[in-house]
Amino acid sequence: MKVVQILAAEDAVGDSIVWDNARARLVCADISGRRIHGFNPATGAPPIWPTQGRPTSIDLRVDGGAILGMKRHI
Repeated sequence: MKVVQILAAEDAVGDSIVWDNARARLVCADISGRRIHGFNPATGAPPIWPTQGRPTSIDLRVDGGAILGMKRHI
């Protein structure tokens, strides 16, 4: 198996990688960077959503939204 880097996110602490099947992209939390990364492998487009605090986990909702676990709240 060959391992290939697909996103140079440069996160110090990343977590909670989830595949968003509806949008064909990876989504993950950048804890220390206080943001959420999205990455579509087909387009290479890396949207980034800043957060007000440290996101510790993420899960996707059926309606297209997300549930985001933060340091002290959800």
